[in-house]
Amino acid sequence: LMDPQPTSQPPSKRRRQEVEIESYQNNTPPPKFIKSEDFWLEDGNIILSCDPVRFRVHRGILALHSIVFKDLFATSGVGDDTFEGVPIVTLHDRAKDMRLLLQMIHFRIYCQNKSKMRLETLRRVLRMARKYIVDKVYKEIVNYLKFIFPSTLHEH
Repeated sequence: LMDPQPTSQPPSKRRRQEVEIESYQNNTPPPKFIKSEDFWLEDGNIILSCDPVRFRVHRGILALHSIVFKDLFATSGVGDDTFEGVPIVTLHDRAKDMRLLLQMIHFRIYCQNKSKMRLETLRRVLRMARKYIVDKVYKEIVNYLKFIFPSTLHEH
């Protein structure tokens, strides 16, 4: 088979969420990542990277709800890497777990619909809320679980 002839046409479009980082150094191929569909805010000022998904959100909102994020953002050197001028913080969490936590922080409707969530989903949110010390979300889920699983016969 012959190689196709080079053309002056631009390459075909990439999938909307797959992005190459253009400013990568050391002649290594640029890493690829997926922009979160729900949490890629154009005016976001911090990017949370949970490979391969990145969330562009507001550091002030995260710091308001989480002591861990507040302390993380207060340290110098946070987000040494950047994308489009926005600092990137690499977290070692599953992207779907971070997405759940961000939903619980940003949208009250998710907190109000706990009865529609599977127990496994509640467990994952509870673990993330505990890890990042998001007290309000943590307490809401614990109180809900105490309500649906009473610990005494009198409460039942």
